[in-house]
Amino acid sequence: MLSELYIKNFALIDELYLEPGDGLNVITGETGAGKSIILGALAAAVGEKTDPQVIRKGADKATVEAVFDLSDSPDTREKLAELGMDCEDGILVLTREIHSSGRSTSRINRHTVGANVIKDIAAHLIDFHGQRDHGAVLAKSAHMNIFDNYCGEEVLSLKSEAAALHGELAELEAKYEAIMKEGEQNARLLEMYRFEAEDIKKADLREEEEEELGLERNRLANAEKLYEYAAEIANRLSGEENSAREMLGAASAAAERLVAADPTAEEAANEVRSAEAACEEASVLIRNYLDTVDIDPGRLEEVEARLDTISRMKRKYEKSVAEIIAYGDELEEKIRILSGAEENGTGLLKTINDKTAELKALCARLTELRKANAEKFEKAIEGELRDLAMPSARFEVSIEPTEPKATGADDIEFMISPNAGEDLKPLIKTASGGEISRIMLAIKTVARCSIPTLVFDEIDSGIGGLTAGVFASKISDSVSKAQIICITHLAQVACHAGRHFSVTKFEDEGNTHVHVRVLETDDDKAAELTRMLGSKMSSATAVEHAREMLKNANK
Repeated sequence: MLSELYIKNFALIDELYLEPGDGLNVITGETGAGKSIILGALAAAVGEKTDPQVIRKGADKATVEAVFDLSDSPDTREKLAELGMDCEDGILVLTREIHSSGRSTSRINRHTVGANVIKDIAAHLIDFHGQRDHGAVLAKSAHMNIFDNYCGEEVLSLKSEAAALHGELAELEAKYEAIMKEGEQNARLLEMYRFEAEDIKKADLREEEEEELGLERNRLANAEKLYEYAAEIANRLSGEENSAREMLGAASAAAERLVAADPTAEEAANEVRSAEAACEEASVLIRNYLDTVDIDPGRLEEVEARLDTISRMKRKYEKSVAEIIAYGDELEEKIRILSGAEENGTGLLKTINDKTAELKALCARLTELRKANAEKFEKAIEGELRDLAMPSARFEVSIEPTEPKATGADDIEFMISPNAGEDLKPLIKTASGGEISRIMLAIKTVARCSIPTLVFDEIDSGIGGLTAGVFASKISDSVSKAQIICITHLAQVACHAGRHFSVTKFEDEGNTHVHVRVLETDDDKAAELTRMLGSKMSSATAVEHAREMLKNANK
């Protein structure tokens, strides 16, 4: 529920702080005192459109802050958690700043968000009803939800299942339509994919092959020179005369004699021995290399042809060898998918038909339950309207068949005939403001209201006499289901208030101000009720009447 409301520099309000209580909160005052400005500021805080013209003269911005207690609103806390906003203490703070530049800033618990986010969150917390605009009740688009909420958990559960199934069907149908639409195009693509895949497969490319063939081509092209160079090295290392191995062998023998004569020459002798061993190893390696040199013109032609093939594939597909290999794998997958498209389409169509039959069965059950509850709902509304001085009113829940959709296979609209002899008409076309107020209250009384805070802006307009008393009782009874904030001109309503705010307007140094005070004592409340009752009775009689109203309301 709404626990605090802070307003600064909004229209005629320079600064104002309110603490609505649970139950019925009434706001009273003379016409033009600024009562509706308070509700306008609250509406701005919860995301409704507003205009920079609401900024108080001389100020740069207007600020409104609404604090809600979410102790009994687990769904809202879960929604906030999904948005990544901490609300562990169960307190929600909605802030709106309207700047003179036209820019507007919205915050949830100090997190800056779009006004639409605040509006989405607030829709679960607060509902506004005015004398000309009765919020969700009049709109046909809301009638199904109001009625289904009345019908109860089985209907709500079935509707949730239908919505999920309808969403699943929409995805399947979109997929099937895409498959069918692309049928001819797929045939052309399949032919192209198969040609390219076969081309790549015949090329039999390997990622490292081009580099390996390049090295092999270089060796084959220079094979004679390579053999010549290697043979010369082998001859100089281990030829028969004056070879490095022969000379190092002689040096090694001399080194042995030197060490025998002088042991201190051991280190030098070791280096000579190492040089002889290195020469021997180099000789073995170069002769092994000679064995690998292949003077083979036929093989060179094969390598050149293979490299040409690789080069041609790279030019053709404008890709590297690795990319061509990966593209070939992609083509195989595409061929697999497209080849099975027709089969997939057939299977998909069967699934769609099965799901459609399932949705129709769900919708049929929904329709059955709605029709079973309709008469009871209609009788309850008509009973409330009789209490509200509309004894001849007829109310009907129109349930017309439609194609199965997310909400079922029904088109639901509330119809009303306020007076005897009149035809039933859509609720939205009801003309009388007083009748609309009573119809709205009847629906709110009968339907299970899931919104914790209801705001009524002079919905009792056009109501008087005995009807006003019944209307007041209905409003009072509604506080067991929701917190109510109500601007009223009816003393019959105001006397039931748990918290009563009196609004006055005054001038000071050429500026107009709005003042709000909480009426704490019975004397203050009686004085305000006396003002609301008018002065046809003597003052003493009016005050006594007001005190009697308060006493009866508190019984």
